[in-house]
Amino acid sequence: MTDQNFLEYLKDQMDLGKMTADEANVQMVLSERVRVIDGIVPREVRKALNAAVKEKRLGHRKKEWGIPEMYFNPSFEYLAKSKASECFDAYTAALRSVLA
Repeated sequence: MTDQNFLEYLKDQMDLGKMTADEANVQMVLSERVRVIDGIVPREVRKALNAAVKEKRLGHRKKEWGIPEMYFNPSFEYLAKSKASECFDAYTAALRSVLA
């Protein structure tokens, strides 16, 4: 499914009452494999994602120096590690260019 089709599917499931918004947010992360959190996330969304982490439905990487926070599908933890490495490399390259 394409991203737009998947979003429409989730909206339809919510309209039919088969899925809550919290479940839809978790399903979006599972389908994306890795979701990078660069900015502010609404409290309700963060609570739903953290609940899914506690249930072991999602994985979570905390924000570290130069690496943004990430939620990921546990089956694709290697992609989260790869994305974290890419983000760190981009961060250090930006620092080098400013300091050069």
